[in-house]
Amino acid sequence: KVTEGGIAYLPKNIPHALRNPLGTPSKYLFAAIPGGYIEHWFEAVQAAREGGDLDDAAYRELSLKYGIEWLE
Repeated sequence: KVTEGGIAYLPKNIPHALRNPLGTPSKYLFAAIPGGYIEHWFEAVQAAREGGDLDDAAYRELSLKYGIEWLE
Protein backbone atom coordinates (compact mmCIF):
# COMPACT_ATOMS: atom_id res chain seq x y z
CA LYS A 1 0.00 0.00 0.00
CA VAL A 2 1.34 3.40 -1.00
CA THR A 3 -0.20 6.48 0.55
CA GLU A 4 -0.34 10.02 -0.82
CA GLY A 5 3.14 11.24 -1.69
CA GLY A 6 4.59 7.76 -1.26
CA ILE A 7 7.02 5.84 -3.44
CA ALA A 8 6.93 2.19 -4.48
CA TYR A 9 9.74 0.23 -6.10
CA LEU A 10 8.50 -2.52 -8.41
CA PRO A 11 11.27 -4.88 -9.58
CA LYS A 12 11.17 -6.25 -13.10
CA ASN A 13 8.93 -9.28 -13.70
CA ILE A 14 6.97 -8.81 -10.48
CA PRO A 15 3.19 -8.73 -11.12
CA HIS A 16 1.59 -5.61 -9.70
CA ALA A 17 -1.56 -3.55 -10.00
CA LEU A 18 -2.88 -0.09 -9.31
CA ARG A 19 -6.17 0.55 -7.62
CA ASN A 20 -7.77 3.80 -6.56
CA PRO A 21 -10.46 2.99 -3.97
CA LEU A 22 -11.44 6.66 -3.68
CA GLY A 23 -14.19 8.43 -5.55
CA THR A 24 -11.78 11.12 -6.70
CA PRO A 25 -9.32 11.05 -9.61
CA SER A 26 -5.71 10.24 -8.84
CA LYS A 27 -2.42 10.91 -10.61
CA TYR A 28 0.59 8.65 -10.87
CA LEU A 29 4.16 9.35 -11.88
CA PHE A 30 6.09 6.38 -13.26
CA ALA A 31 9.77 6.01 -14.01
CA ALA A 32 10.93 3.03 -16.07
CA ILE A 33 14.63 2.31 -15.66
CA PRO A 34 16.35 1.73 -17.94
CA GLY A 35 14.30 3.88 -20.26
CA GLY A 36 14.16 3.62 -24.00
CA TYR A 37 11.19 1.44 -24.78
CA ILE A 38 8.22 2.35 -22.62
CA GLU A 39 7.77 5.79 -24.15
CA HIS A 40 7.19 4.11 -27.52
CA TRP A 41 4.29 2.18 -25.98
CA PHE A 42 2.72 5.42 -24.75
CA GLU A 43 3.16 6.95 -28.22
CA ALA A 44 1.59 3.91 -29.91
CA VAL A 45 -1.37 3.92 -27.52
CA GLN A 46 -1.92 7.65 -28.08
CA ALA A 47 -1.74 7.23 -31.87
CA ALA A 48 -4.28 4.39 -31.74
CA ARG A 49 -6.55 6.46 -29.49
CA GLU A 50 -6.37 9.47 -31.83
CA GLY A 51 -7.05 7.20 -34.81
CA GLY A 52 -10.12 5.73 -33.13
CA ASP A 53 -8.57 2.26 -33.16
CA LEU A 54 -7.98 1.74 -29.44
CA ASP A 55 -10.28 -1.01 -28.25
CA ASP A 56 -9.43 -3.69 -25.66
CA ALA A 57 -7.90 -6.03 -28.26
CA ALA A 58 -5.71 -3.30 -29.77
CA TYR A 59 -4.61 -2.17 -26.30
CA ARG A 60 -3.60 -5.72 -25.38
CA GLU A 61 -1.80 -6.23 -28.71
CA LEU A 62 0.16 -2.99 -28.37
CA SER A 63 1.04 -3.85 -24.80
CA LEU A 64 2.38 -7.29 -25.71
CA LYS A 65 4.41 -5.74 -28.54
CA TYR A 66 6.22 -3.61 -25.95
CA GLY A 67 6.63 -6.36 -23.36
CA ILE A 68 3.69 -5.41 -21.14
CA GLU A 69 1.35 -8.16 -19.99
CA TRP A 70 -1.85 -7.14 -18.21
CA LEU A 71 -3.16 -9.31 -15.40
CA GLU A 72 -6.85 -10.08 -15.24
